[in-house]
Amino acid sequence: MNNGTVTRRIPEIDLFRGTAVMMMILFHTVFDLYYFGLFNIDVHSGFWGGFGYITGFLFVFIAGISAWISRMRAESREQAR
Repeated sequence: MNNGTVTRRIPEIDLFRGTAVMMMILFHTVFDLYYFGLFNIDVHSGFWGGFGYITGFLFVFIAGISAWISRMRAESREQAR
C-alpha cells in the first residue's frame, strides 16, 4: 500500500538477503541429493554442516534486521503525522 511516502531500499540488505536465499537453495539442494541417496556426503558436519548453520544464521539475522528497519520506519512515519 502506497500512502504517498517513498521508502528508500537499502542495497546492502537486499544483497545479503539474496545471498542468504541462494545459500539456502544450494544447501537444500545438496541436502535433498544426500537424503535421496544420490549424493554421498555428510551434510551434518564438516563444510556442509557449517555451511548449513551459517546459512540459517544469516537468513534469520537478515530477517531480524529487516523487521527492525521496518519498525523504525513505521514509527518514524507515525511521528511525522
